[in-house]
Amino acid sequence: MCVFLSISISAQGQDKSIHTISEVLEDNDGDGTIDLLNQEVRVTGRASVDNWTFNNELLSVYIQDTKAGVQLFSGSLKTDIKAGDSLFARGKLQLYYDKAEIVADSIEVIPDDGKVPAPVSLDRVIADPEKYIGMLAEGAAIVSQKSVSSGYRGVTVSVNDSTN
Repeated sequence: MCVFLSISISAQGQDKSIHTISEVLEDNDGDGTIDLLNQEVRVTGRASVDNWTFNNELLSVYIQDTKAGVQLFSGSLKTDIKAGDSLFARGKLQLYYDKAEIVADSIEVIPDDGKVPAPVSLDRVIADPEKYIGMLAEGAAIVSQKSVSSGYRGVTVSVNDSTN
């Protein structure tokens, strides 16, 4: 069983809150900018992929809760993460190509059942792609492009919309 938690510990005026991913990505003041951007954050979530899925040299993994997902990145950590692992991570929330990511300075794998997050259907992703950034998705699609750049592997998919 995976438990997403949000607790707060105050020490010498520093925010030591542990957040869910959806909380870290909130824009509560409505200014179009993530409230915790460029700040150190502590999050819990579940890995949706192995950390070597997208890059075989650098740690690059997506984690999610039931409402949101985010990339964890580190150029120095060598943590072995498997799809379904529950994680506690600390790092700076930044934008990379206009998408939120946490540049992690520590990641802890929390032993549990190892259940991979439930994927979102591609139909839902197509209807509101920004809502599902960083989340595991599934459905029928055609791989239209494969790429490798700076050690990163990626694919571009096209989804056949039969309603057109």
